Amino acid sequence: MITTRTESTVITLFLFLVCPLSCLIFAWWTPASLSLFGVIPMSENVIISCALTGLALGIVVVVATRRQLVSIFYDLNRWIAAVLYLFWSAIALALFMGLPICNLVLGGCAGIYVGRKAYHHHISASTFKRVSRHVSLFTAIVVGIISIAMGILAVHDQTTMQTILGLIGLEWLASTTARKIVLVIIAVPVMTVAQYSMTHKMAVWVYSSKSSTAIA
Repeated sequence: MITTRTESTVITLFLFLVCPLSCLIFAWWTPASLSLFGVIPMSENVIISCALTGLALGIVVVVATRRQLVSIFYDLNRWIAAVLYLFWSAIALALFMGLPICNLVLGGCAGIYVGRKAYHHHISASTFKRVSRHVSLFTAIVVGIISIAMGILAVHDQTTMQTILGLIGLEWLASTTARKIVLVIIAVPVMTVAQYSMTHKMAVWVYSSKSSTAIA
């Protein structure tokens, strides 16, 4: 289904990055969580060993099945895609210390995937219009929920929001609880709309110039 060597190479590099990293994080996250909540106490060395085993397994899987993974890259089940998106949404949130900035980028990547998938499957413009809006709505809801959750935490935290805003000289915006609440009330819909727009625009952009003209 992949039509160009360049796209095939990009997908291969993407798989070599994402698959081992996903296995590493999952293999570390699971035992660390079980140990943290006292379900199965584990030493730090055991958790590290699990993480490295996950990394090695991810590399082996990609190396052994690279051609098959590339060939079915745009045939991923939508429910599996949704689970993977939620998984990486959590990772993106952790990387930016609770700020959903990286989640916007992740939503843009989802739009690119949807656009290329529609292109390769020769989906009609009308069908693509509906699918792209559904996916954009999904990513917007995810970032909206994340923004609300992080906003509530920030309002109850005494220093986090001020520290973050202090990096750009706007710590006064979070100097009082009332200002924090107002900031969250403004930020949540802005982030949600921005995510919807980014996902949809990226999907349309990569679908095809002819279809994009019709959909826009």
